[in-house]
Amino acid sequence: MLDGSVKHLRVVGHPSKDDRSEFVGAVTDITERKRAQALLEDYSRTLERKVEELREKQAQLVQAGKMAALGNLVAGVAHEINTPLGVLHSNNDIIHRSISRIKGILQICRAALEEQKSLKLHQLVEYIEAMGQVNRTAAQRIMNIVSGLRSFARLDQEAEDRVDIHEGLDITLTLVNHQLKDRISVHRHYCSLPKIHCRPSQLNEVYMNILVNAIQAIEGRGDIHITTYTRDDWAVVQILDTGRGIPEENLSRIFDPGFTTKGVKVGTGIGLSIAYRIVEDHNGSIEVESEVGKGSTFRIMLPIGQPSAASIR
Repeated sequence: MLDGSVKHLRVVGHPSKDDRSEFVGAVTDITERKRAQALLEDYSRTLERKVEELREKQAQLVQAGKMAALGNLVAGVAHEINTPLGVLHSNNDIIHRSISRIKGILQICRAALEEQKSLKLHQLVEYIEAMGQVNRTAAQRIMNIVSGLRSFARLDQEAEDRVDIHEGLDITLTLVNHQLKDRISVHRHYCSLPKIHCRPSQLNEVYMNILVNAIQAIEGRGDIHITTYTRDDWAVVQILDTGRGIPEENLSRIFDPGFTTKGVKVGTGIGLSIAYRIVEDHNGSIEVESEVGKGSTFRIMLPIGQPSAASIR
């Protein structure tokens, strides 16, 4: 029979108030540690993202500085070359006209000259005339290169403009022509495109980077096909090369700042990254397809009929 003392009994093993407090404190401590660890991991990811953004911005600043330096260099070179080039071009015209007059005089005096001397004089005049033609062609080529450099850097135009995409492509091809070395054939397949609002010098830089990459990817003889067309509200510039191609594992990394497979003496790894950023700033995008041993295709997509983000800034 139980009496009233039963109410004073305590179940053995039941935690006391102090034990419960210690247990709750331990659980709270573990929870706080997990929360702190999660917060630290989140901060770490954010920091890594910020560092990556800073690297991209640094690369852009470096490239912007290079373009500014290029602009100053081109202006100086154009100024220094144009004066003597103008004299050379003018003198060539005078020589050409003088040779024509000499040939006319020789024709009149042929009867008075011995046949052998007349023949020698004619050969001499024709040789001088041929050399004059070579000089005139060389001078014209130099003038075209200087003009191409000025147009590439857009030194004589506003930073923002409505431009013909084909003009920028042709200017860029003129500047990389020496790298083709008669081993790479360039095929232009242009369609009718409207002018787009952009920063021309920046788009020229995009074409330059992608074309140089295409040239360097081709070992021996090969081809580059440049095709333009419209897709909905986009102007598309497609650059296809028959080079070595890009391994699948590298395709997702080719636009990362600093990534390169060319080696330190060939590339810095920021060319395609800068190209990607420029196109992105123009509210566009770049598509890439590649197969090892067959080549690569880059498609530059640019919006038609609206200002780019770059031009609004």
